[in-house]
Amino acid sequence: MPNTFTENSFSSTYKDDFLDSDNYHRILFNSGRALQARELTQMQTIIQEEIGRFGRNIFKDGASVNPGGPSINNSFEFIKLNTSVNTFPTDTSTIVGNEFTGQTSGIKVRVLQAVAATGSDPATIYVQYTNTSSGTSGATPIRMSAGEDIADGSTTLTVQTTNTVANPAVGQGTQFSNGGGDFFVRGHFVFAKPQSIILSKYTTTPDANVGFVVTEDIVTTDDDDALFDNQGATPNKSSPGADRYRITMTLIDEANVTATQNFVHYATVVAGEITQNVQGTGEYNKINDLLATRTSEESGDYLVKPFSIDFQTDSENDNIKARISDGTAYVNGYRAARNDPKTITIPKARTTQTFTNEVAGINYGNYFVCNGLEGDLGTSTLATQNLSTDSANPSGSVIGTCNVRYVEEDGADHRVYLFNIRMNAGQALRNVTSIGTGANDRAVIKREGGKARIKQSQSTAMLFPLPRQRPRALSDIDYEVQRVVTGTSGGSGSLTLSALTVAGETFVNTGQWIVTRNSTGLVDSDATFTGSGTASVTIGNLANNADYTIYAKVNKAQPSARVKEKVENETITGTLKNVGGETFLNLGKADVYEIVEIKKTNSSGRDLSDHFTFDDGQRPGFYGPSRIVRTNSSNISGTVYVKFNYHKHNSGDFFAVNSYTGQTAYSDIGMVEVSPRRFVNLRDVIDFRPSTPDSGLDFTASGAVVNELPTNGDIFQADVDYYVPRADKIVISGREGDLIHLQGEPGFQRPMPETPQGTMCLFQIQHNAFGISDSSYDDLGLTIEKYRRYTMQDINNLNEKLEDLKENVSLNALELATDTLSIFDSSGLQRTKSGILADNFKDNAFKDIFDLNNRSTIFVATKTMGPETVQTDVDMLYDSDKSTNVIKKGDNIYLTHTDQVAIKQTLISGTENVNPFAVVSGEGRLTLSPASDWWLNTKYAADNIINKTVETDLADAFTGTHDVSNIPRPQPAPLAFNPIVEQFRGGRGRLNAFLNGGGGELVGILENTANIQEPGMMGGGGVGGGFADATNWGWFGINIRGRA
Repeated sequence: MPNTFTENSFSSTYKDDFLDSDNYHRILFNSGRALQARELTQMQTIIQEEIGRFGRNIFKDGASVNPGGPSINNSFEFIKLNTSVNTFPTDTSTIVGNEFTGQTSGIKVRVLQAVAATGSDPATIYVQYTNTSSGTSGATPIRMSAGEDIADGSTTLTVQTTNTVANPAVGQGTQFSNGGGDFFVRGHFVFAKPQSIILSKYTTTPDANVGFVVTEDIVTTDDDDALFDNQGATPNKSSPGADRYRITMTLIDEANVTATQNFVHYATVVAGEITQNVQGTGEYNKINDLLATRTSEESGDYLVKPFSIDFQTDSENDNIKARISDGTAYVNGYRAARNDPKTITIPKARTTQTFTNEVAGINYGNYFVCNGLEGDLGTSTLATQNLSTDSANPSGSVIGTCNVRYVEEDGADHRVYLFNIRMNAGQALRNVTSIGTGANDRAVIKREGGKARIKQSQSTAMLFPLPRQRPRALSDIDYEVQRVVTGTSGGSGSLTLSALTVAGETFVNTGQWIVTRNSTGLVDSDATFTGSGTASVTIGNLANNADYTIYAKVNKAQPSARVKEKVENETITGTLKNVGGETFLNLGKADVYEIVEIKKTNSSGRDLSDHFTFDDGQRPGFYGPSRIVRTNSSNISGTVYVKFNYHKHNSGDFFAVNSYTGQTAYSDIGMVEVSPRRFVNLRDVIDFRPSTPDSGLDFTASGAVVNELPTNGDIFQADVDYYVPRADKIVISGREGDLIHLQGEPGFQRPMPETPQGTMCLFQIQHNAFGISDSSYDDLGLTIEKYRRYTMQDINNLNEKLEDLKENVSLNALELATDTLSIFDSSGLQRTKSGILADNFKDNAFKDIFDLNNRSTIFVATKTMGPETVQTDVDMLYDSDKSTNVIKKGDNIYLTHTDQVAIKQTLISGTENVNPFAVVSGEGRLTLSPASDWWLNTKYAADNIINKTVETDLADAFTGTHDVSNIPRPQPAPLAFNPIVEQFRGGRGRLNAFLNGGGGELVGILENTANIQEPGMMGGGGVGGGFADATNWGWFGINIRGRA
């Protein structure tokens, strides 16, 4: 086999001691000296180095010079073989090209390629179906049958017996081929011969990067007899020739390339289609750098075809799949084009950061101000309390019920915080005078204007948000609660409380304690306290031997979150009830999170899911019983069977994100509506809501859970471990055109990573913490960077728009200036402004072309207005009498000349007919337009300066026909053209003419009975002028408005 090439092969084996530093460029042979082998080798090296230097300047290593064309065959028919019946030949070349016939089906195939068994893949042949004995065309292709033998006369093979979707015996694979091409590798221009590889043995939609492995080796006569002397009919093996240095390029899937192999990219295959391949135009080296510098300096970075992006979560839910479309960009002047989409895996923002001593503020609402408080209002058990119109004993005159969650001082009065208020039919909350269960356990409401006024009625939620969103866990929790204790004072007027049974709990904050005497309802505001901060407190300055109810403050010891245990497939069978016009079934559990099924009568009944809506029972202030509620359009009644899943509320002190750990996936933690259209996620709050499964909302019923509440206005403190958000970028590199994901540093400020030099940012991605959703609208913020490309046509269009904008702004400014212009009459009063407009002279839109007094001209090309112009066409006639040294030929005038023959050919060698067959396929006609041309010579009249003027009010002076002979006028100055006389025959006529002196125009009525034979001369610069023939003057009056 050929010798492996190394960097030392030339110098060690062939004594090639070429060095760049020697600067040898030619080998000069001398006569009489022996020729050295190394000189021949080094001569090649010198030439090759020259070529290599030039090549490296023009091309990158691996560049395609003439890439050839890639092709893919997604219909490469395979047949898997069972070699346990008939063996597979060791030399596969013995069957390639042979025609095999199915011994059962009679189908014939020609073997194109044979592949031995590798790994779990059986021996396989790839074939072309050539003939079938029977069969019709259809959707199912005709192929060999599983398990049948196939034979070519000398070799018998057996088709694999198993034929399933997962393991088909016959089917189609994918073959990739390249056309012959040239590549610049290793300083040489190397030819890559046409080859084929099996890209996917048994599928038609593979993804792959296909290219070449570059191999260098030394071929000797041991490897190839063609290197012997070939002067004879056969190689002369006694005369071996020189060895050969060889570079080969072998087609390969990049997935099969080892770390030591040199890979040259050729094409990209996505889903069985070639989406990108080398073109031989984008792999230049220095010249590409030069063009890139020019483009970058001239145009900067821009997008020719913008990229788009969409997201989806991977199967593990830990990453996001960002699929970026094809597109084209210019980055630092380099063309970065992607012809196929690319999917980038991006980790979700799952990094955590712990914040110590995080606090959540505690604030309650929905309270009555009471000026009488006695006994226990059930704050510890949330026992139902009466709403009564009897201030002395709320057990009577009851008009409703409620629950009291908290009591605190309000100056000399007290605030009693309520929830779950339910009034009896026809009763109103404003009529309540007392709250409680009896004469010794009550609060008397302080009425305002004879009515009970509830305060902050919208603040009923018992959910308190953490400072940041997406916590992972809470630890080292600390807060203070209100706890009701009772006791009897001794003969000395003191009472010692030591009812704390939980280790670590202490009595605290005695300044906010409420001490009430049960027998009188008096609040002992003069009570003294000793032992605050310990598990035992002594209250002094009390009445002797009296019963007391104390609303004390206790610091919780190591409070913990209640675990919400998931209980699945709980069932209930019950009868629908109608209460208050609503038909429902109470499920007997609080915090149901999913209805599995609803059936009629029992589990075998018909499905009733469409007849009900689900009410999970969660309210801002408590967990009520979950229900299914019949829709208004349904008339279902009777017994209903329901299967559901719910959260069982286990021991603990409150609900938080820890409550769901190990039970509910983080992304599945639910939400609750705390006010109309305002929801909070239960992972982000501290939840002190009580719960009850009882349909009557009895929080003392079996299964109910009551949480001790923190002190109102105080804080809940804990160390919180949060998931941290992050900001990323996706950039594209200029030289390689690679799409690169840049992951930012996690942090609540979301610092954006820097864009590396030589790349362009396409997308900025804002990751919310944890990454619950892959939607760019929910949990991902996406900013698409815009780099608009502007062609010269785009710039021209913008320029035109700017010009239009400039013009419109100018017109608006003129109109505004006119609008603010003050015009006064003779009395000094503001005159009404009308008929004022701004004209940009781009057309005749504002010009009254039918008014005979209009003698102005709009020059559209320059957008200006000037006096009326008159154009006179003058034909040019040739005057032969007065012309010298010229001759006329046709319509053309030439200088006098004589014709001389420069070259002449009087002999012919033959005749060639232009149209030998006289076939006329069409006639052409040429028309010259214009047939002749005109030259315009513009002449301007000289300025006529008037030193004396007459001012008069023309509207008063000329209201008819007047004799103006007494008006002084200057000497007449001839006009540069003839005035125009209309309808002038011995009487009244109209004369229009330009005045040289003032450059204005006159429109007048000419009075003259003379028979004017030809235009005369007219004087300009005044209000009137003369118009006459050789003997007569005529006078005309001016019928215009204004002053002159």
